[in-house]
Amino acid sequence: ISHRQSDSKRAFAKLYDLIIRNIDLKDKKSLVISPDGLLGLVPFEAFYDTQSKKYLVQQFKVRYIPSGKELVKLYQNQNRANEDIVVFANPDFGLEKSSISEEDNTQRGVVEALKGSSFKSLSGSIVEADNISSLFRDTIQTYMKERANEANLLKVNSPRILHLSTHGFFVDDKSISNPLFKSGILLSGANYAIKTKTGNGIVTGLELAGLNLKGTELVVLSACLTGVGEIEEAEGVAGLSKAFIKAGAKYIVMSLWSVPEKSTGELMKRFYENLHRGASYSEALRSAKVWMIENKNSHPFYWSGFVGSGRD
Repeated sequence: ISHRQSDSKRAFAKLYDLIIRNIDLKDKKSLVISPDGLLGLVPFEAFYDTQSKKYLVQQFKVRYIPSGKELVKLYQNQNRANEDIVVFANPDFGLEKSSISEEDNTQRGVVEALKGSSFKSLSGSIVEADNISSLFRDTIQTYMKERANEANLLKVNSPRILHLSTHGFFVDDKSISNPLFKSGILLSGANYAIKTKTGNGIVTGLELAGLNLKGTELVVLSACLTGVGEIEEAEGVAGLSKAFIKAGAKYIVMSLWSVPEKSTGELMKRFYENLHRGASYSEALRSAKVWMIENKNSHPFYWSGFVGSGRD
């Protein structure tokens, strides 16, 4: 995405004309998109209509689904979660194994693919966690620093909302055969696990798929995704959504690229305020993006990377 707004509008206008213009969308209010291949890395909501001078997100409520198979599964996830809101924020990535009472659960192929990576703390996620806590005081459980670890995540039991303010990753490594090993999230101890090839903190998609999220209505991965290697067919990005859907979640919000913490914080603050007022998950996300466009004249780079997939 060009950092000049005029350039990005021209580029996204071409995509709008190519993909959207000739579709009859009269009287339609919502779009459900199942992108294929590298289109999974394209934020459709940033497509720009030169006639109305509006982005697609200003015209429609947009949500994504990884595939038709996942759409069927979403409508089978009928369980009702409890009212808990669980937040993981600002993990201590450098925490050493000696400080963590967890068994060594590191997936070797993933560690090798992440070799040389070192992840910085996410201090902005503290503000993010505080904003959510101020809105949902009675039902929130917060895990920060050393407590934002894999052992605590694996104990999560069907919260209504699971918010993960941490890095996600996806790797393209032909030696890793299971696609659910090619994406995941990083929690406390991740840097130590990458450096020493022991310990914990690297949670693969396969482990995420095993979480107890039956009935969980919303999972938010609010920090950035880090890609290692060439990404083919957006497999890694789709893998995270699929993992959370397999675990039972109904709607997943995550970013397609690294967005500065300040902009992420603004978007997430508006998103949760909209939820607190009773908006649906997709409408809450859409309204937060529209607010950034209309009140901040925000470039698509800062809001369009956050996509919502699944079922409202």
